[in-house]
Formats: sequence, C-alpha cells, structure tokens
Amino acid sequence: MQKLKIAITGGIGSGKSLFCQFLTDMGHIVLSADSIARTLMETDEALRIKIIAQFGSDSYHGTKVNKDFVSKNIFSDKNKLVLLNSIVHPAVISHSANLLNKELETRDIVFYESALIFEAGIKANFDKVVLIYSDEASRVNRIIERDGLNSEEINKRILSQMNEDKKAELADIVIHNSGTKEDLRKSAADLLKSLLNN
Repeated sequence: MQKLKIAITGGIGSGKSLFCQFLTDMGHIVLSADSIARTLMETDEALRIKIIAQFGSDSYHGTKVNKDFVSKNIFSDKNKLVLLNSIVHPAVISHSANLLNKELETRDIVFYESALIFEAGIKANFDKVVLIYSDEASRVNRIIERDGLNSEEINKRILSQMNEDKKAELADIVIHNSGTKEDLRKSAADLLKSLLNN
C-alpha cells in the first residue's frame, strides 16, 4: 500500500489527544507537534536564546520551559503568540518532517498530532488531514475539567486558534466528537480501517 502521512488536528479541548491515544493503543505511531516543540525549546540552545531575548528569562526554569509563565503571558496575547510561533515553528516543521520520514521507513502509516496544521501552512505536507470536531460548549467543559482554567482564559485560547468551522472546510476528513469516549475510540478504529483498505 501507499505510505501515508496523516495529520490529526482540532482545537483545544476537541478530543484530538484522546483520539491519538486510541491510535497509539491500536499499535500506531503518533508524533506530537507539542512534544517536539517542547523538546526543541529545551534542547536547542539557539532557540532558547531567541525565546529568552524576546520574552525574558522567566520563560525558563534553567533549561526547562516555564509552562505557567508561557501560558499566562504568551497564550493570553495574540501578538506574543504569533511571535513565539514564528521562532519555534520553522524548527518544529523541519524536525517533524525528518521524524515522519524516518518512521515511514518501517511503517505504512504515521500520524502527526498538531493543533496548528492549517495555521502553520503545512497541510500540503500530509496525505490527509483529519479534524476532530467538537462544539464549543463541549470543548470548554473538557478544558475546565482537564486544566482548571477559568472561562476568560479558555476563551483567549480558543480565540487564538482558527475557527473550527473554517478548519472543517479545509480538512479532508471530519470526525465529530460529540458522544462518548467509546464512540471516539470506534471512530479511530473506523479511520484506521478506511486508511488500511485504500
């Protein structure tokens, strides 16, 4: 079969990480853009110097990203978020491409989880883009349960990302996450079946 690079995307609280966990449980590799970004921000000295130069030494505890500072000071300011992404994204995109190609040497399908496939302009890097779509009320409830954020912080994060309906227009496959976890697990199994049968 054709080797496939499949992107899994969706807004904060959409359920994309749980969907990707189901894919992992079914024996597939899912590379995470967030994990790759965090690793690069902590291991790439040049990147760390650029981030500290723009956002100050509070961005880090030693070599570790100060998540609380970044969340409060960068995610709440769209201009700062755009600036951070302009520093980190090129390194993440390049590193991700290498990792995807390496995994495809021994696998037929590799998945890539990222909230910002369309925003980063990398849709063309994938054979298909799958959107995990969820209504805003469900997303807000999940974020409150998971992260304990207040509604103002949640709205800032949701507004920092592309509108879900716009993403649905751009995606190749849209999976609605409005039911139970078991429904989402079945959606992951159905996706795998359709990809493997093509």
